[in-house]
Amino acid sequence: EHDMAYPEGDDASTTANSTDARKKYLEKFNHPEKFTNPEKLISPEKFNSQISPEQRDADRFKGEGNRQMSNKEYDKAIRSYSRALRLCPSGPNSHVYFSNRAAAMCYLERYEEAELDSERSLALMPEYGKAHARLGLSRYFLKDYGGAVEAYESALLHDPNNAASQSYLAKAKLKLDKSRRGSNRHG
Repeated sequence: EHDMAYPEGDDASTTANSTDARKKYLEKFNHPEKFTNPEKLISPEKFNSQISPEQRDADRFKGEGNRQMSNKEYDKAIRSYSRALRLCPSGPNSHVYFSNRAAAMCYLERYEEAELDSERSLALMPEYGKAHARLGLSRYFLKDYGGAVEAYESALLHDPNNAASQSYLAKAKLKLDKSRRGSNRHG
């Protein structure tokens, strides 16, 4: 899945480590005798036949949306994620479609809609960290600093090393403290 809110770079050490890890993983699991019930494994063809045509098309629209996000074509990405959601409003990946559409909305400063899509994503998959982070971002720019703090704290429960969530959590806490101090002075 694509995450424009938190782009990650590859450095040589990460790539080397992931290549070694991938080799070890493949070595460990490419031997059928490792599985206790190999007769219960299903072939890729059978697995793909169990995915509905709507789900396959929805995932294709998600892929289009991800490419459009990479090209900074946020309006087009929103349309692609919306098409995916029309086909599959509550499927196994629908939480990602809502969350990705929320990311595109944030880039266009449509924070109320982004907040709603983040909440819809979390209704489908409460432990989806990216949706918590996008909810936090939406609320931060809507000046709901208490809600932003809550969302970022939830995001960090699911993705504790996310630097962007850590940074925005700190910013939201500062804004929240500042707003509380300001209201105490006037109250």
